[in-house]
Amino acid sequence: MKYPIITICFLFLFVSGQGQNLDSLLGVWNNSKNDDSVRVEAIHTIAWRMAFSNPDSSIALATLELKFTETIEDENMQVSALNTIGVASTLKGSYIDALGAYNQAITVAKKNLNNSDTNKVILAKRGMAQTYINRGILYKNQGDYPNALDNQLKSLSIWEELGVKENVATAYGNIGIIYKYLKEYDKALDFQMKSVDIRDELGDFKGQSSAFSNIGTLYNILKKYDKALEYHMMSLELSQELNDRKGVSTSYGNIGNLYSDIGKYDKAIEFQEISLALAIEMGNKKSIASSYVNLGEYYIKLKNYTKAIEYLNQSLEIATSIGVLKEQKFARERLVNAYREKGNFEKALENYEYYILLRDSMLNENTSKEITRSEIKFEFEKENLKDSLRREQEKKIQMMDQHRKDELKEVEIVQQKNYLFFAILGMMLMLLLVIVFYRNFKQKKRDNIVIVSQKNEVENQKAVIEIKSKEILSSIAYAKRIQNAILPSEDRMKDLLGDYFVLYKPKDIVAGDFYWVEEVNGSILFAAADCTGHGVPGAMVSVVCSNALNRVVHEDKLSNPGNILDKATELVIEQFEISKTETVVNLPEETIKDGMDLALCCIKGRKLSYAGANNPLWIIRDGGLIEVKGTKQPVGNFPYHLPFENHEFDLLKGDTVYVFSDGYVDQFGGGKGKKYKSKAFKELLLSIQSQSMEHQKVSIDTAFENWRGDLEQIDDVCVIGIKI
Repeated sequence: MKYPIITICFLFLFVSGQGQNLDSLLGVWNNSKNDDSVRVEAIHTIAWRMAFSNPDSSIALATLELKFTETIEDENMQVSALNTIGVASTLKGSYIDALGAYNQAITVAKKNLNNSDTNKVILAKRGMAQTYINRGILYKNQGDYPNALDNQLKSLSIWEELGVKENVATAYGNIGIIYKYLKEYDKALDFQMKSVDIRDELGDFKGQSSAFSNIGTLYNILKKYDKALEYHMMSLELSQELNDRKGVSTSYGNIGNLYSDIGKYDKAIEFQEISLALAIEMGNKKSIASSYVNLGEYYIKLKNYTKAIEYLNQSLEIATSIGVLKEQKFARERLVNAYREKGNFEKALENYEYYILLRDSMLNENTSKEITRSEIKFEFEKENLKDSLRREQEKKIQMMDQHRKDELKEVEIVQQKNYLFFAILGMMLMLLLVIVFYRNFKQKKRDNIVIVSQKNEVENQKAVIEIKSKEILSSIAYAKRIQNAILPSEDRMKDLLGDYFVLYKPKDIVAGDFYWVEEVNGSILFAAADCTGHGVPGAMVSVVCSNALNRVVHEDKLSNPGNILDKATELVIEQFEISKTETVVNLPEETIKDGMDLALCCIKGRKLSYAGANNPLWIIRDGGLIEVKGTKQPVGNFPYHLPFENHEFDLLKGDTVYVFSDGYVDQFGGGKGKKYKSKAFKELLLSIQSQSMEHQKVSIDTAFENWRGDLEQIDDVCVIGIKI
């Protein structure tokens, strides 16, 4: 039986600050002037994020958080810190440390169950529920399925009582996985389907992907291969859409197992190797060990025992280093088959002895001892009974003519020999067990030396990377100060535009979007510009484009938006042609296509002139929206450049003018991962016209963040609104 790759979910109580970067959060923690609750939320977020990429650092930070929360007597955050320690310890294979953290978390949470403060009782119950789920996962990893099921059912009961559907779905999925290991497949499918239904209702696509993967594995066990492949492909497609590399790796591995079951070993190896490559890329040692086991089994079926042994030994080495018994047992079991088929019976026996020890150690300790003792006693008594009967019969035949006394004496001698034989055999077995345990101890000692050496090397590399990272971040922060210098100050904006707002949200520290305001010939010019790219490249382009606008206005004294854009286009192309000559002299055919899209307006009294490079102008008047589209070309290199079209309007008191980049309307989100789009933005602006410009900015920003949710911001955002 192959080792299926199962998706089982950790559950954790997240706190605020998830959108902030680690440097920002670290600054919040280090500032002792901040409120204690704000500081502890900051360090908690850092520790939790690092649990899956750097468990050692996560444990160190969570321990610091725990000591701080004990000082300020915040039991809820103590439970969160202990869960972080437990999850990180589980991921690195330190199961004893993880169990200790979870048990302590349960003890702390129970203190508040009888509290008179209802909110504290609810928080205590949430803490207990999340700990039960995580502790259940730990027991599952150790092969203790009854305890794993008990913890997951306790968690489910609390989440149902609290009405937290998302966590109910997580508990359903985990219970389904445990029933799978207990071979109760109908119950396993029932719980997985319940999980799918809730996640579909909540729009939790990542959770759905995990449930589909687990359902596919169950159908594979039941030999319903068409259904299994259908669910595995559904899981793979969802994981790819969500850019979930762990989910993609899991799906590829499970599809590989399916193809192996139907005898298509070439396809099985192809999919399993993709899963292995992703696991190696992510550094997920448990998944790496599982993929190696599966590849080893495929090659056994192909009778390529040398290749199979190579993969199985790699799996065993990794599984031993992280202390997971189940993967070690699977690898040893298959090595027995591979060595036996290859004719190396000494190696086969050696791996079989290890396999028996691993199998027994995964059973309940007392039960395991009784089973082992009974098996040994039964086998030896059976064999020796045969020998005794045979010897007894021979003695009777040989001594038929001897005296009765001599016959009894001989029987007594035979019995004594049998007792001696049992004693010697028992001593030999004890000696064999001592040798096996001693060899195991020595191997672990050697492994620990290697692990410590590797840990030191990783820590040294980490220190170098952190230094480089700080240098890069310092350079980018300086670049941000340079870019801020090209943006108009708030006082100047207020003097020139009056009642206005600017919503400016760079995707990264620096941005390709910028806003621009100038006064020339008694006219007020303003623009929202979107340069090619974002981050550092976009910021560099924005400096060139902003400089071009300034030169046109101050040197040429132009105030007509169309003429300004025509002249700015010439300057931008000229500047990038110079850059091409200086930096790309070996590529004479290359053309730098960087530039900007923008909406540029000029207001003089109640007259408004507008010209746009791809970006529109919106005017809201008396509950209706007037849209003026820009010329379909950028300010920059373009194959067929035409003069920019200039539009003029008479403004009325109460009109609201909006110009913006495309980052707002192109943002993905809304539960189904779709774009926000212009139609929704228009409806939003029309709905907030009764608000002040300051409140409009807050409403637009809030709508953007609610739409984005947990998805990444895809581009810089710049929106300017002016009330006439």
